[in-house]
Amino acid sequence: MKRKNKGERLTATDISLTMLEHLHRYGIALNHVAGKRVLDIACGEGYGSHLMAKKAAHVIGVDIDEQVIQDAQEKYIAPNLRFVQGDVTKIPIEDATIDVVISFETIEHTAHHTAMMTEVRRVMKENGVLIISSPDKKYYSDLSGYNNPFHVKELYHDEFIDLIQAHFKNIYRLYQKPILGSFIFTPGNRNTLLEYYGDSNEVAVKDSNYGLYLIIVASNTSLDIPPTASFFSSQEVMYQSSIKQFKNTLKYKIKKVVFFPYYLIKSLLKR
Repeated sequence: MKRKNKGERLTATDISLTMLEHLHRYGIALNHVAGKRVLDIACGEGYGSHLMAKKAAHVIGVDIDEQVIQDAQEKYIAPNLRFVQGDVTKIPIEDATIDVVISFETIEHTAHHTAMMTEVRRVMKENGVLIISSPDKKYYSDLSGYNNPFHVKELYHDEFIDLIQAHFKNIYRLYQKPILGSFIFTPGNRNTLLEYYGDSNEVAVKDSNYGLYLIIVASNTSLDIPPTASFFSSQEVMYQSSIKQFKNTLKYKIKKVVFFPYYLIKSLLKR
């Protein structure tokens, strides 16, 4: 596995949307690790392993970076938690000893996907569970135009599914979409909304089946409105707002004045 640049690593002190994404994933993982032997592959700084150790019987965090492992060993100390330096294509764990393997945003950092999955299956018990995440190349890179310099080989949606299905009989898909905006949903047991919250020390969950605002649709005739849940994304609004704020800066106004003759000549030449 290619060494992950530290610029791609998260630490417990990070306050960002990316950190919330990772904490949410570990929150989901906590539902599966109670009393289990867990492997956190490419554990990085170690906060995820630390979180899971509060519920799991034993957690092993593995990362390729020796210095990162040393730092994790000093920062997170528990009798059921240990950190080991190792590669995803040669995991330093005995055969068939792990109940749950956690691999969040790891596989795109190596070109050896089959070798990684073979190692994951080797260390897992026969009835073991893998919880793995990866960015969808179509949305993460192609449509956004973003090129992450730390990613070696990204996978498209179907490629990722095919890879996992080649090693496991059953899969259950979840889609994660970071979003800042408004969420409207129908209350009731059928649509219980779980809210994850916390930090690198503890991630908890609560029933968030309530709203800051109450919206009512009323009529004197019968209403046939199916249960629904919808997001209004603020991404476009925030983008336009940031452009507007930039155009109001002194730097932009000075640049506009200085380059005005150039843009004027350029537009005249196009006629």
